[in-house]
Amino acid sequence: MDLIERYLAAVRRNLPAEKADDIIAELHDDLATRQEMREDRLGRPLRRDEINALLKEFGHPLVIAARYHTQQYLIGPEIFPFYLFGLRIVLTIGAILLVAIGVISALLGDRNIVEMFVRITGDLWGFFFASVAIVTLGFALFERYGGPVDQLIRWTPEQLPAPLARRKGQWEAAFEVGMSIAFLLWWIGAIRFPTIAATSGVRVEPAAIWDQYYLPILVLASAQLVVNLVKWLLPRLWRVQALLSIAVSVATIALAAGLYKAGAWVTVVAAGKDTGNLTRLTESVNLSIRIALIVMMAIMAAQALGELWKLARGQRTAGLAV
Repeated sequence: MDLIERYLAAVRRNLPAEKADDIIAELHDDLATRQEMREDRLGRPLRRDEINALLKEFGHPLVIAARYHTQQYLIGPEIFPFYLFGLRIVLTIGAILLVAIGVISALLGDRNIVEMFVRITGDLWGFFFASVAIVTLGFALFERYGGPVDQLIRWTPEQLPAPLARRKGQWEAAFEVGMSIAFLLWWIGAIRFPTIAATSGVRVEPAAIWDQYYLPILVLASAQLVVNLVKWLLPRLWRVQALLSIAVSVATIALAAGLYKAGAWVTVVAAGKDTGNLTRLTESVNLSIRIALIVMMAIMAAQALGELWKLARGQRTAGLAV
């Protein structure tokens, strides 16, 4: 068997069976033409090494065969930008959560700095590989079986964000989303942090008011997570963002006002400690919480007013444009 026949046989092994005969005939004619042109130019038949050079110039059998397959990539160029965007979201949120949990645990005495670094590094590597594998598999399946790509990339210029809607930086927005998720996980008990009692014997016990506000805080924290996600992922919906932010700000003010009326929110307890010192410590902690609630209500009021101003200015700008 000469080199050209061996070459064509190698190409055939990687071709679709129903098209192999036609493709091989086409390639055979092309190679024969090239061989004849070189032989006419040289005035003699090509030597074996010259035929070998001709076939190398023509291309590797796998590369030639790949040209005749309908799908030559795992994720096509049409949806590849969406794949990168989705992967960046997953990796960013996951990395922030893992680092935040590790740092907070170290600060609260759960582990030292070296243990924290080793743990975070191992978690990040495992999370990185698992996330890349899952997201890549999902988009690859969509590329092959998910239907028309036009459904994914369909958009209109009207969907672009308004100039007034400043999109937050990637890390700023990701940090807010990550912290919202971390708070929700801590509030429902999925994440537990050690208390200062582990090192000093002092324990801070929450007052009964927190049991009454457990569900409202859970709902409000979930709503805040939705707002942060909308601001990050859907900047064009600036009116929706403003309305959601106003609603969450008003609800936060109402919740903080209800908590403020309680007057006392924690009690500091420690075995063998002086009662007078514990009383003063409890008063100091509750004073700090009182100040924090006041500051929170002021910030939420300013945020709500800012969003109302953004809505009013946006409506006025749209009216002038019309």
